[in-house]
Amino acid sequence: MAMPEAQAQLSNDAEILVLSVGGSPQPLATAITQLRPGRIVFVVSDGSDGSPSSRAMVEDDDISHGPPEGRGPGLANLPECPREWEVLEVPPDDLDRALARIDDCISTQARRGRVVVDYTGGTKTMTAAMVLAATAHPNVRLQFMAGRRSDLSKVAAGTERAVEMPGDLVGLGRSFVMIRDLLGRRQYGSALAVASRLQRDISAMARRAPRAWARRCEEWSKTLSVLEAWDRFDHKRAWAILVAGLDEGAPWAEAFRSSGLVRRLRTLAEKSGQPCPELAEDLWLNANRRADNGLYDDAVARLYRLAEAAVQARLWRRHGIDAARVEGRLLPDALKSRLPARRDAETGRDLYRLALSDARKLLARLEGRDPFGEVWPSAGPPPWQSARNQSILAHGFVALASRDWREARSWFLQRRAILWEDLLGRPTLEQLPNQWPDT
Repeated sequence: MAMPEAQAQLSNDAEILVLSVGGSPQPLATAITQLRPGRIVFVVSDGSDGSPSSRAMVEDDDISHGPPEGRGPGLANLPECPREWEVLEVPPDDLDRALARIDDCISTQARRGRVVVDYTGGTKTMTAAMVLAATAHPNVRLQFMAGRRSDLSKVAAGTERAVEMPGDLVGLGRSFVMIRDLLGRRQYGSALAVASRLQRDISAMARRAPRAWARRCEEWSKTLSVLEAWDRFDHKRAWAILVAGLDEGAPWAEAFRSSGLVRRLRTLAEKSGQPCPELAEDLWLNANRRADNGLYDDAVARLYRLAEAAVQARLWRRHGIDAARVEGRLLPDALKSRLPARRDAETGRDLYRLALSDARKLLARLEGRDPFGEVWPSAGPPPWQSARNQSILAHGFVALASRDWREARSWFLQRRAILWEDLLGRPTLEQLPNQWPDT
């Protein structure tokens, strides 16, 4: 029977048992006997679908407990049942309604004392609702009654014992889904943050967490550490992590090999700090990943850098000249006169850093013509650059929109052959992965 709200506060050591009812009553009776709660909420099926309600198992004076006990009192009439009890009726096969009622019940009971949710009895839908509701509340203990089975349907009487189910495992399990969702959007940094937090939580749970989850989480963390470092252009760091995994023969690292990513990353790491076409290609792919997530200012900023990097890469690959360290002998006097020189500490020579327009002039002088001139006239900036200049990440105070990105992207798509593919001697490689083999 339900007690008035004013009388509902329990002593500090008493617990409130929320018990799903159905099936054999014996393990439910054992749960009551072993726990000795100060209050019980019996969760019963309401018979709304035409099936019999399990309420009789609670309230009747005489019910079948099955062999070897035979018949005995209903659960509420057991000597071990506390004076404070109530019945909560839920639909047996409507998860949404059952979950709403059980969740509200646990919320109410949690304000009165420590709650234990036992999902041993009831329909499968009731079990799911009990588990989901319990894991939505902090400090609620979740358990079921287990024992030795004499057959595939029943537990041998007298062998039942309470087994605690770590409710936080349900939330942790959802983290794996979140990791895959973030990976699907190529948000490697966010996915790594979730994996790192999950790894800490699993470690804190010690033996309660499945060892398979701990291994799986570690492999996700290593995989995402490589992709996250790659995504922020720290190719040396990404390569160091991957090499360590390859040396160990780790399955997560071998997945990079089967995906064809090992050679790509090794090249970027080896040429780190050089104005190479591989970096220009990586900038292009990185910009597209930013745009796919709606970060248009970030994306267009990368394309602006790509335009400059493409010119610098050609100077380096074709002529061995670093546009940031150009010797004065290669420049006409008129250009040198307006550029600040800096003395190289090793050679004592004056070196000059060339802006984009000056780098193109040097290319034209070395090759007899501007190699980009036909598709990228030097007389004025490309049309997308005016929008870029208004970006909050450039010189203005405006957030770029998708149309600004599309205009800039289209310009580069039409010119990527001369900008970086010509130097690479191949088409642009595929985007970094948004799916990964099961670990």
